Amino acid sequence: MDPVGQAGKTRTRSLVVVRATWDNEASVWVAESPDLPGLITEAQTLDEFDKKLPGLILDLLDADGDDGDIEIPM
Repeated sequence: MDPVGQAGKTRTRSLVVVRATWDNEASVWVAESPDLPGLITEAQTLDEFDKKLPGLILDLLDADGDDGDIEIPM
């Protein structure tokens, strides 16, 4: 059953899978997601990704016109 949002609107939830790979030449982690076009970023540590990704994902979803209630698990 889908959660019901404000004013009785039904919200659907989707899973966004982010893949992080190590780039030896640049000495950084590179992340991208086929589930969220435009999500490409890099960071020197995985901890930096933990801090960086939620904001990037929200920005991309917001730019896509998704005005639903968004929850990003950490």
